[in-house]
Amino acid sequence: MRAAGGRGFTLLEVLVVIGIVAIVVGLLLPVFSKAKAAERAIECVSHLRGIAQGFHSFEQANGRRLPDPAETGAPWEQLLAEHVSPQAFRCPADFDVYPMIWSSYDWRDTGVEETTLAGRRIGELRRSGIAVAYDALPSWHAKRRINVAYWDGSVTSVGQGEFFAELERPVTGP
Repeated sequence: MRAAGGRGFTLLEVLVVIGIVAIVVGLLLPVFSKAKAAERAIECVSHLRGIAQGFHSFEQANGRRLPDPAETGAPWEQLLAEHVSPQAFRCPADFDVYPMIWSSYDWRDTGVEETTLAGRRIGELRRSGIAVAYDALPSWHAKRRINVAYWDGSVTSVGQGEFFAELERPVTGP
């Protein structure tokens, strides 16, 4: 109880205010978390777009041929280094792969003649929708989804099953 003429708060009033603040914070935390995740996803898409542009720059500077790490003995990221910002190789949602290999992404170097882009001349690419670069692991941004950059410069999130089926399609046919 308040003393006569006192201006303080009772313990009950303070606890009610603390409870209301805790509820409001509890309601806002998921909103801020989702906003941060959306920001990371947008930054990742931007990085993939930059990497796809880096492949275009590389092939224009190298006789219309894509990088071939097996031939040069250098990682694809190193081959693209003069065409892509070093920060572009780190997805902000990646806390696993990047610290180990200094790249959050992979590219279509499948090791299979029909499906790989490694060492290919641009004139050999005969179909649209060819995936060029992608998140090294699915589900960083959404469950069972993966961000993918295509040769035409577009970047989108696709289901991982759809993406892996795309990697098995030949790059020279329909």
